Amino acid sequence: MRQPRAKRRRVRFEVRIMLTAVAAVVPMLVAALVLLYTSHAPARAIFTVIFFAAVSMFIATYLLHERLVYPLRTLTNLISALREDDYTLRPRDLHAGDVLGEVMQELDTLREAIESRKLEAIEATALLRAVLANIDAAIFAFDPEQRLRIVNRAGERLLGRPALRLLGATAIEIGLGDLLDGPEIVDRRFAGGAGRWSVRRSTFRERGLPHRLLFIADISRALREEEAQAWQRIVRVLSHELNNSLAPIQSIADSTARLVAREPLPEDWRDDATSGMRVISSRAEGLTRFLRAYAQLAKL
Repeated sequence: MRQPRAKRRRVRFEVRIMLTAVAAVVPMLVAALVLLYTSHAPARAIFTVIFFAAVSMFIATYLLHERLVYPLRTLTNLISALREDDYTLRPRDLHAGDVLGEVMQELDTLREAIESRKLEAIEATALLRAVLANIDAAIFAFDPEQRLRIVNRAGERLLGRPALRLLGATAIEIGLGDLLDGPEIVDRRFAGGAGRWSVRRSTFRERGLPHRLLFIADISRALREEEAQAWQRIVRVLSHELNNSLAPIQSIADSTARLVAREPLPEDWRDDATSGMRVISSRAEGLTRFLRAYAQLAKL
């Protein structure tokens, strides 16, 4: 059976840079030594050349290391700061026309774009929370495991418990399990009140997972308000009809009373009195019919 090949240990990038620099200088050093030995130069001169060549190689390797590794570490720190949502760090070497400067410029542009989008997301979340907090309907958001993740103030009042005691609990534990898949109109008693409730449902996705939204609104109050408005309209109609009937009756009765109180009575007083009584009788009959019709309406 073929054995798996052992994983080679990868040399660090910094070490590879130094080895590359050394490899670039070694041929020149070897050439200098060969030249010195073949030219029969004194030993002191040979060691001097070797010493200065070694120092030059060390300095060149160190400078090359600093020129390459330091910017890369700077880039690493900047990217790490972006990952941790820290937008205060900014690259300093932004030289146009330089490869490293172009990389720094692109990274700074990326930092500004991420910071702007992060700020927009924070503002949108704050606006959403403010809207949810001031909506009269109770709003609940459940994750795929039917655990409560979001609840507004109306939801807290409806269930009679603060959000800290509700978040993380399942829909069944807080008494809303049957409403996730139930009728749209329910008669229910909650800790925050009893009545008739309108139930609406919706879905949304967060991090690719489906979540459920539950909206519960009290329609009993709306029905009471509609009923009050209907009664107000009926009272206005009653007042109008009663005034239309009673005002002529009162006027004709006063006129007839003044007529019969006159001395001597006019010759046509009997005809005027009879005509006035007919009008009063007709108005009374009309008022009686209206009240009878209203009684039938009230029964409905």
